[in-house]
Amino acid sequence: MKNLFKFNDKLLLACIIVSSVSLCLILNCLIPAHKDLDCFIRWGNEILDMGPGKFYDYGYSFPTDYPPLYLLITGFIALICRKCSLTGRAEIFLYRLPSIIFFAMSILLVYKIINLLKVDKKYLLMAVLLFAFSGAIIGDILWGQIDVITLFFVMLAIYLFIKNKIFLTFVTCCLGLLTKAQFLFVLPIIAFALLLKMIKNKELFKIILYSAISLFIFWLGFLPFTYMHLSKFVGITYILQILSKQVGHFNNFCANALNLWFIMALNFRTYPVWYKYINYMLIFFLVVFVCVLYYKKQTNENLIILTSFLFTAIFMLSTNMHERYMIPVLASTIITAFIINNAKMHFINITFYIAQFINLVFSWVGGYYMPWIILPIVITGLSVIALVLFAIEIIRYSQQDHKKELT
Repeated sequence: MKNLFKFNDKLLLACIIVSSVSLCLILNCLIPAHKDLDCFIRWGNEILDMGPGKFYDYGYSFPTDYPPLYLLITGFIALICRKCSLTGRAEIFLYRLPSIIFFAMSILLVYKIINLLKVDKKYLLMAVLLFAFSGAIIGDILWGQIDVITLFFVMLAIYLFIKNKIFLTFVTCCLGLLTKAQFLFVLPIIAFALLLKMIKNKELFKIILYSAISLFIFWLGFLPFTYMHLSKFVGITYILQILSKQVGHFNNFCANALNLWFIMALNFRTYPVWYKYINYMLIFFLVVFVCVLYYKKQTNENLIILTSFLFTAIFMLSTNMHERYMIPVLASTIITAFIINNAKMHFINITFYIAQFINLVFSWVGGYYMPWIILPIVITGLSVIALVLFAIEIIRYSQQDHKKELT
């Protein structure tokens, strides 16, 4: 009889995943589509009508800031809706469904990575519960956005790296980039960690081989959109043209993100063209900073910590940030709180967790016109303080003696 009531973490994990997905499905029936979801629906129909080969030239809202992989998914969903005559709620549900599926898989990944830390199962499930019922992520899914898919690829790349699945880590990074450009926030530190590990293992040939295969997969992802331009150096010139337009898609200090630029009252204000180069220099400095810290302490734990910090710092300090760009860091920040297990790190984790939810609500309802504007300002101020504390903590952690490697 005792075994019947024995603590079963895997059963509870399954219950958490089912409950979280069920909540998403219930809210899907209650909450209408945001206008951004209409954009995805229109993209899908245009890809279906004109074919992907013309989309980046003539599609809606050109130049779109989305790489091709999710655009192909919208075209596939549009095809299902048209063949099955699905409209209204059914159509909205299908466009939200990919993010719900990737959210469920992300919950499982968070469990697997924290479980490697050998923490108490009760605390492990509390962390998974915190992630699975994140108002920011669930709200982002209902909004119609796909940032949870980026989150999944970030966590999958880290998990595969920890498990020494080097080739699959390369492929995952490639798929992450093909899904959404925000994967670039973490690519430098993951790529640097891959490079150091492969040099250490004397796998120089594999570095070249895996890089070449990844570039081929990246090119292959663009092929449906570039087959009409293959004369331009097998489409590479056209791909670079698309990417350059995506980088310059916005010229705002801030786009509803509760970061440094928002607190300086520069939300949706256009910055001078030359200012973007200062932004690039800032990002370069952040990348060099985290790479130096990783070089000093080349552990899997440090990779998780520095990935979380780099994503957070870019969001908090860079221009052109949307509110949802912080979503992919929520999982790694929760995991980091278990690695650096002290009061400061728990404050950092909770601050960003709450801030992202407030940011989503603020943006959804047009909060910059609301009388309680003081709340986002206070939250942003706390987030800036949390970022400074985060920087101090990662420096301190990188100077500590090495412990047993996370495997």
